[in-house]
Amino acid sequence: MLLNSHNVRWLLLASVAGLSLPSCGGRSGIPEGDGTEPLIPCASASDCFDGNFCATKACVNGYCKTVSKVSCNDGDACTSDACEPSTGECVFQPRVSDADGDGYLGALPGTVPGAADACGNDCNDADPKTYPGATEICDGQDNNCDGSIDEGVNAYNPLISPIRISDSSFDLGGVNGLAFGSNRFGITWTGQQNGKNYQGYASGYDIFGFQQFSTTNISQTSNDSFAGPLVWNGSKFATAWEVRAEKGYDIVFNQLDGSGQKLGPDVRISNNYGFSVQPALLWNGLEYWVVWSDDNGGDFFQIFGRKVNESGQLGPTNELSPLMNDARSPVVVQSPTSPLLVYLSATTQRVMGQPLSKDLTRSESPVYISDTGASGFSVARVGDRFIVVWSIERDYVGPSIWGASIDGLGNILVPARPLTQGANFSRAPSVESLGDRFALAWADDRLKYGHYGIRLSTFDVNLNPLSAVTTLVESDFDCIDPGLAVGGSGMALVYRERTNGDVGQPYFLPLACAGNHLPY
Repeated sequence: MLLNSHNVRWLLLASVAGLSLPSCGGRSGIPEGDGTEPLIPCASASDCFDGNFCATKACVNGYCKTVSKVSCNDGDACTSDACEPSTGECVFQPRVSDADGDGYLGALPGTVPGAADACGNDCNDADPKTYPGATEICDGQDNNCDGSIDEGVNAYNPLISPIRISDSSFDLGGVNGLAFGSNRFGITWTGQQNGKNYQGYASGYDIFGFQQFSTTNISQTSNDSFAGPLVWNGSKFATAWEVRAEKGYDIVFNQLDGSGQKLGPDVRISNNYGFSVQPALLWNGLEYWVVWSDDNGGDFFQIFGRKVNESGQLGPTNELSPLMNDARSPVVVQSPTSPLLVYLSATTQRVMGQPLSKDLTRSESPVYISDTGASGFSVARVGDRFIVVWSIERDYVGPSIWGASIDGLGNILVPARPLTQGANFSRAPSVESLGDRFALAWADDRLKYGHYGIRLSTFDVNLNPLSAVTTLVESDFDCIDPGLAVGGSGMALVYRERTNGDVGQPYFLPLACAGNHLPY
């Protein structure tokens, strides 16, 4: 026969060692096992006892073998079932706990509090003042866990004067992300100092406008870098941003503590030729989803997505949008049953909805949410549906903000219609869920032709207005690009004030329920 180099080495070693080689079809004399436990020689069963009372071992053909195990199953999905080796007794440990000591159990990660699979009904097990049946107060959270935030409140007013986020050393800046956690509002924003490269930064303020941590450079690179979205996962912030790299632009991810400090090395999400830009971020209770727009070195942009866990381990990169849509500006949101990707098709100038599976793949065909001419948009889960709002920009900016609602399967529940009126130009909407209704912030020129201020109104899930329009900001300069977030201390607004053409600076403004001077 022909021998390869491996055969030759084995025969030589066997010859030198004086080993007896098995004949073709013969047995080697080496004891066989099933690979699930080590082969331990024995003369009797007593030789096989290793102190584990959860498994019974016998001496079979001269070797120890497990012949039975204690089965522990109480039939309760809300307990972790195990056998204690030192006693052989079953132990059933609850899978959830009452971390805040308010008498109500928290829910399993990735579930809806109060649902059958949640094993708990406390919607915020880090706050002893939040539990089913608690008194609802105006503080930006759902105190009684009924799915509604600040019940009965449909108007918010500025609590203090706006605070500029960037200091005087910055030539310009703009806000990219806003989230509440660790008793503060975290903000990610992009700035430029002394004409040098753009960098991404993080800042933090409480509801009274006091700075909770100083501005931190999260890009930490000599190349241009632009900040991205910010989310809170219950114990830490997370963000993703774009940075110029050797092949174009890439997406980078990291987690931050409550002081804006990185919790580990940066995780590179994309590494392609061309432009990987416009990241969006979702925490689904178990892991992060990062989605972004990527031209892959070609002529059309597509949306791609990737999972990353809290340890920085990455899943595969998945293509989430059809090639010819030229997809831009993705946002990913989740309901209790299904996630939804929303993006802007540059080919058709329409807002698109792409239902997703829980494994971050496409589950249905994309659907059109808006008509042509759609521009900047925002999306949030409100009750049992997703609310999508957008502005219109064809030859010029349109007079109204538009909206529609869609479920997780791509079914349009309320068709597109204008939500605002009374202005010549309206742009840059931002929507924030209040559980059973939503707040909408946008920029328009209703007080002075061609001059933008920031407005706010609330709507129900069927897009009916619940409040009159409130002017939050009106200054000597255009104020645009609003962003909203509710948290454990109220609601906050961020925006950009344009002081010289399109050059501007980022601002922070805490809000309180109308009629209240303090958020409690």
